[in-house]
Amino acid sequence: MADFDPEDGRYTGMKLENANFMLLKSNKKSNDLHSLQHSNNEALQNTHIMEEIDITQNQQQNGLSQQTSLEQALWHDAQLSQYEMKEDILSSTSNVCDNQIVKQMLTDLVTTQKWKASSDEQLTSLLQAEMSESQNSSDDDELLLK
Repeated sequence: MADFDPEDGRYTGMKLENANFMLLKSNKKSNDLHSLQHSNNEALQNTHIMEEIDITQNQQQNGLSQQTSLEQALWHDAQLSQYEMKEDILSSTSNVCDNQIVKQMLTDLVTTQKWKASSDEQLTSLLQAEMSESQNSSDDDELLLK
């Protein structure tokens, strides 16, 4: 039977041997699981490679990989045409955006100029009113002095 040694703070005898046995057993299971996972990963990789080989063989059997030079040229022209159409669309979109920006800038400029003209008119009116009031005040002072 196992005894607890209070001085060392650990078990001795049977329980210690049981604990060591369980630890070794647990480590073995962990290693076995890791080995099994590794084997499964290798099997999956091998399956994937075999599937790729099967697909390539099927394509060759169906004649998909044996296109004539004319078919290849037509395919290339179609790809180039699609690329050019995409460029045209992007260019048109960019032009529309540029036009909208210019339109907004012109609208802002006109609004600013109208606001400035209105402010100038108000300032001119105020100055004229002050000058007129000042003139009237001078005229009144002259009349009083006479």
